Amino acid sequence: MPSHETLEGFITRVEQNAHAEAIEAFYASNASMQENQSAPRTGRDTLVANERKTLARAKSVQSKCVRPIFQNGNCVVIR
Repeated sequence: MPSHETLEGFITRVEQNAHAEAIEAFYASNASMQENQSAPRTGRDTLVANERKTLARAKSVQSKCVRPIFQNGNCVVIR
């Protein structure tokens, strides 16, 4: 179960728009992500590369956590 400090550290990185760096620091090596109606992408390195590629196409990005966050054991929901 992630600690409160770990969750807050992740949120801080994302709110600093350090998305790829947050994935590198907080995701497991075998993590996966999936967009609606698309096949999952697997592996932290793949996720980081995709995040950097996606962010490079954006003129700007602003991220803000919409609280509260929800945690039940290892399951966490952050909006």
